Amino acid sequence: MIDLMKADFFKARNSSVLFVLFFFACFSSVFMFVSAHIVAEDIEKSSILQLASFFSDTQMISLLGCIFVGIYLCRDFDEKAIEQAIGSGKKRGQIIANKILILILFAFLLYLPYVAGSIFFGASSISAVAFIQTVPLKFAAENCSLQLNTETLLNISKLFFLSAFTMAGQLSITIPFVFLLRRSVSVLASSYLLLLLLGPVASLNSTVKDGLSFTPFYLNPAKMVLGLSNEFFFQRVLINSCFILLMAGISWLIFRKSEL
Repeated sequence: MIDLMKADFFKARNSSVLFVLFFFACFSSVFMFVSAHIVAEDIEKSSILQLASFFSDTQMISLLGCIFVGIYLCRDFDEKAIEQAIGSGKKRGQIIANKILILILFAFLLYLPYVAGSIFFGASSISAVAFIQTVPLKFAAENCSLQLNTETLLNISKLFFLSAFTMAGQLSITIPFVFLLRRSVSVLASSYLLLLLLGPVASLNSTVKDGLSFTPFYLNPAKMVLGLSNEFFFQRVLINSCFILLMAGISWLIFRKSEL
């Protein structure tokens, strides 16, 4: 497992794909926060928000995450790296676990620019409007003067960790596609289409909401605040972790007897 991680980190340092995707995450973050500031200063410019909503953290991490899965994670099949790993004695379960861990780390990396922008706005006097209910925008729009003490830093860490881990949990649904389809274009298209469909489904009715409350695809925005309770935090972390393990199990069932 450690050897697989080292190999992936080596490839990451020499991969232009990761740098390009991270650049787009930074650009998207800047565009979102600047748009929120412009509209807060002049409501007549609110027409920009339709475009800005596409660059929100939830939209861009889903898109960039699917591109990462399709291009980067599937590359091991194209380059026969999976066959070499299995031939060297690596178990298929280890390969799946490695893929999921890399995906989670990359989701957190994509989220960093949004965290930085949110904290900058939240700790300054720069105005912003929360035109969509995402954690970074809500935090930035509060425009509060943060007291840098242990409790505040812990609450900020919990809030952003849970938000990032939730999006990582959502992206984990793409892992079974990697081992089922194996082709970059097919995995990218199928994964992103599924994520696009699950968003509106989560808000259909109370029955659907109740069902999806046990997945990363439903999260109460009213509870995602700076003072979120420990009970809610650990409950959602557990749900996301179980969902990720479920995706790992499905991937293992697909991959365990498949021909390479």
